[in-house]
Amino acid sequence: MKVTDCGIHGFQEVIGIDTDDIRFYWSLVSNDGNLRQVAYRVILWIAAGPVASATNSVCWDSGRVQSDAQRNVVYTPIASFQSTTFHYWQVTFVGYDATALWQAGENVIGAHVGNGFYAGDQGSRLFWPTYEDNTYVRYGNELYFFAEIHLHYPDGSHDTIITDPSWEVRKSATSLANIYASEDFDRRQYPGGWDSP
Repeated sequence: MKVTDCGIHGFQEVIGIDTDDIRFYWSLVSNDGNLRQVAYRVILWIAAGPVASATNSVCWDSGRVQSDAQRNVVYTPIASFQSTTFHYWQVTFVGYDATALWQAGENVIGAHVGNGFYAGDQGSRLFWPTYEDNTYVRYGNELYFFAEIHLHYPDGSHDTIITDPSWEVRKSATSLANIYASEDFDRRQYPGGWDSP
C-alpha cells in the first residue's frame, strides 16, 4: 500500500491555520485488494525541511493507533502553533493481509452477509417511496459476496482463489440488519463446522 493523497482540513497544503485543532487525512491505494489499514501513526514536527530526523522539534506523536481511520484524525495542540514556522507531518500505517490466518494443510474461507440498509426490511419506517403495489423501494434486492485471495509461495509462484459457482451458499443467519431496527442473528441457522476444514 502507498499514500496517494494527504493533507489537513481537506487541503494538501495550507498557509496559515486559524483553528484550535487540525484534522489530518490521507488516502491509500494497493495493488492487492485484500490489504487494509489496521493502524496508523502520525508525527508532526517543526524543522527546516520535510525530512523527519532526531533533531526535529516534535510537536505531536500520536503513537500507534489501532484504527482504519484515514480522515478527520484530530490533533489539538496544548499550546498555540508557533508563527513564522513550517510544520511538517508524516503518517505511517500498518496494512492487513491474511497470511497469519492460514494454517498448514486444509483451510476454509467462510463469510456471512446481511441485508443491511441496502436490501433490508422497511419495518414501520414509511418515509421510503413505494411502488404501485405499495411495496417500498429499496436500494437492492440481492446480496453479494466477492472474494479474491492471492497466495504467494516461497518459491515465487502465485495462485489466486476467487468466488465462483463452485462456492457453497445457504441462507444467512443474519435475517435483519439496518440502522433503525438493529440486527437479528440466529447462529442456529448455520450447520456445525461451516467455517472449518
